[in-house]
Amino acid sequence: MIRSADALLVWEGPKTPAALQRQFVEAPAPSNWADFLRISPWLASEMRAAVRARQVAWLIAEPERAGAPRVIYINLDDSLGEKDPRTRHIESVAWFFDHTDNTYKNGFCYLVCTMRVGENVATVDLRLYLREKTVWRLNRHRPPERRLSFRSKYRIARQILAELAPFCRKGGRFVFSLTAGTLPVA
Repeated sequence: MIRSADALLVWEGPKTPAALQRQFVEAPAPSNWADFLRISPWLASEMRAAVRARQVAWLIAEPERAGAPRVIYINLDDSLGEKDPRTRHIESVAWFFDHTDNTYKNGFCYLVCTMRVGENVATVDLRLYLREKTVWRLNRHRPPERRLSFRSKYRIARQILAELAPFCRKGGRFVFSLTAGTLPVA
């Protein structure tokens, strides 16, 4: 797992298992890397929570060591990962309205949460957003126990903030700033 994380950070090209494996002199076959990710014994939510805890702890500890004031800025942004217009067979891909270009684009939408404390910035969460129509389309072919539930961007944002709140609560509060689009926590 450490090698795959190192390769993801170092390699600038396409992030295929074979390309990542080529970053090391002695590395297992690319199929081993794919099997490692496919048959991993942990849940993605557990890994995400552990990484988030480490990142937030680091972000908060660094300014405290330097004696800087403890002001935490949380930024939530919805982003569009644009795909080729002919892409059809990836579950999360659908047509979304891109408000920056004022047009519809084929792609996937996600909410990204970044946290800034002092000069340090880190992405602490990233969640995929599926349109209600997309969830309905995917659920038509799934058994009842594997069906997805629709979550609006607002609900996803609230869940992200609720999971971050325990890390930021030491006498602080969330205040939304409409002009900056960030959430300062005192």
